[in-house]
Amino acid sequence: MMLPAGHPLAPSWRWLLQAAGADLRPNAAPWQLHLFGTAPNRLQAVPHTAGPLLYAVPEGNGWHYVGQTRQALHQRLARHLRDIDRATRWAAVMVIELRSDISGSRLDELENLGRERLRPRMGSRWPARR
Repeated sequence: MMLPAGHPLAPSWRWLLQAAGADLRPNAAPWQLHLFGTAPNRLQAVPHTAGPLLYAVPEGNGWHYVGQTRQALHQRLARHLRDIDRATRWAAVMVIELRSDISGSRLDELENLGRERLRPRMGSRWPARR
């Protein structure tokens, strides 16, 4: 399923993709919306995409969460979904696949830009500005 271009979340997501610019992995599919299944196979439809990645969890017309990982997406989300609050609220995830040679500081910068632009409702630990 793809996030429609006219969806209220599309402008902020488009902005973040433009901010990623040349760091975006070739052949990435950042408009794909990966739906979570029901327990115990919540991540059945989520790809095992390797990091580095930025990911965001949409919620209605806003965002629940924005994060980064160098782990595989499936692995990182499995850790998140151990939290009962996240497991009950999160329904899907969107992913920005980044080039493997991206620096740690650039990855942190993109996550902070995502936090500022997407304004997620959840999350409390953000990378320090370098």
